[in-house]
Amino acid sequence: QQLRHKSSGSGGIPTPLLIQWYNIFGKTTIGYATWMVAGIIVAEGMTGWFGDAVWNSVNKGRTFETVDWTKFASGDEEEEEEEEEEELGVMEME
Repeated sequence: QQLRHKSSGSGGIPTPLLIQWYNIFGKTTIGYATWMVAGIIVAEGMTGWFGDAVWNSVNKGRTFETVDWTKFASGDEEEEEEEEEEELGVMEME
């Protein structure tokens, strides 16, 4: 019966751990509020990280950061860069 008393009501969490948690956070309103705020911030961070990870894995190759931009390079851009370099060279000589 003593074993049953120790295990009931703790939900599988050891009783000494629950007593320690209560002494730190559960006795006062400010302690409990601190526990709640910290828990919410941690949960929000984990949810955001997990959501971003899922989004990035599903949309790999479709977002600005993951597109291979070398596939879209054209010769026109290279010609424009060469013309700009030539114009700068002429301006420096003057």
